Amino acid sequence: MAYVSATHNVARTGALSSRAVRLLLVLTVFAGGFVFIEPSPYEITFLGLFACLLIAGLRLLPILAIQMLCLVGFNVGGLIALSLLGIDSKTSTYVIVSFYLALTAIVFAAVVCEDAERATAIIGRAWIASGVVVASAGIIGYFNVVPGADFFTLYGRARGTFEDPNVYGPFLILPALLLAQSVLSPTGRRSLISPFLLALIVTGLLLSFSRAAWVHLVLSGMCLTYLMVVTSKSNLFRLRIIAMAGLGFVACLVLLAGLLSIPSVWEFFQMRAILVQDYDGGATGRFGTQLMALPELFSAPLGLGPHEYGVRFGQDPHNVYLNAFAAYGWLGGFAYFTYVILTLVLGLRFVFADVPWQRFFISTLSAFVGLVLIGLVVDTDHWRHFYLLSGLIWGMSAATLTEVRFQQHAQPVAAHPALA
Repeated sequence: MAYVSATHNVARTGALSSRAVRLLLVLTVFAGGFVFIEPSPYEITFLGLFACLLIAGLRLLPILAIQMLCLVGFNVGGLIALSLLGIDSKTSTYVIVSFYLALTAIVFAAVVCEDAERATAIIGRAWIASGVVVASAGIIGYFNVVPGADFFTLYGRARGTFEDPNVYGPFLILPALLLAQSVLSPTGRRSLISPFLLALIVTGLLLSFSRAAWVHLVLSGMCLTYLMVVTSKSNLFRLRIIAMAGLGFVACLVLLAGLLSIPSVWEFFQMRAILVQDYDGGATGRFGTQLMALPELFSAPLGLGPHEYGVRFGQDPHNVYLNAFAAYGWLGGFAYFTYVILTLVLGLRFVFADVPWQRFFISTLSAFVGLVLIGLVVDTDHWRHFYLLSGLIWGMSAATLTEVRFQQHAQPVAAHPALA
């Protein structure tokens, strides 16, 4: 006996039943790792995906109206702040990009909530493939394996196919977590290659010499291990996860030791491993400037406007929450903060449900937790994968809510052979 899944019913007639939509979904997620030109390939593929979804008749569940309300409030705040400065190409582009990225979050949420099992499988494979290519480019660039490979570095740090090492490193977190999951709970042939791909991605991430990415990896890895342990139904499997996580930590230390045996890596590591750099401390450093800016933000409910923080204080905020209030005003700042909190609350509310996409949910939520925390030292409001991760969490939460309600009211029926 088995319950008929609500998601299976939608899958037969939903947007993802279209091969064109599935192909564009793969291409869009994969293209998220190639952001060295503007507009990037991601923008092009997403527009194609969006057009196909509109034709296919993508639906929005009521719960996603809350997501839309937060993102609209955030961007309306940006429009109001923009009106204070006057419109020019730089500031208007900033606001347009914000609206566009908000749209991506809503679209990905809608795609996932319609057919979570199929969508998460597609997205997971595409993101891992992208991560492997991006990390390989970073490694090749750092060690200058072929002529011209230094294109994939910036200031002696691996950046892969990104403009900035500090964005490149965090992009690799989710594929690293998905592969770590495969190692911790091996299933089938994929578990044989997962350790090698994981080592490659972690190596590429370490060579970014991004302190935020390093901390992001540790925090998200701890969150992943915890969620896998508490959601496991077997005490023996919990012990296995803990033991494998311990072995994985040791393997990471061995990998790090191997990298640090290379003189150039060791020298750069010593410099970047200092928690507070010269440009962080002091009255005119990053943190001193943030404190100096707070009184002005408290007295500017409409905000300062896009990029105005850097103009007035000589450097970017390097804190996404501070930047939300500076560039989007109090309306945008509170809307952004609310969006982040609600995304975390929804994720923690539904990640424990026993649904087919739970493993992917665990990895995504773990990656988002780390990303939210490093937002205290990095401006992430225009990172494409921030909106992709948050959209996935809203979509999976909506799908899980629908699935749980369906199962609570469904009557047991004989399982269809195709679903058995």
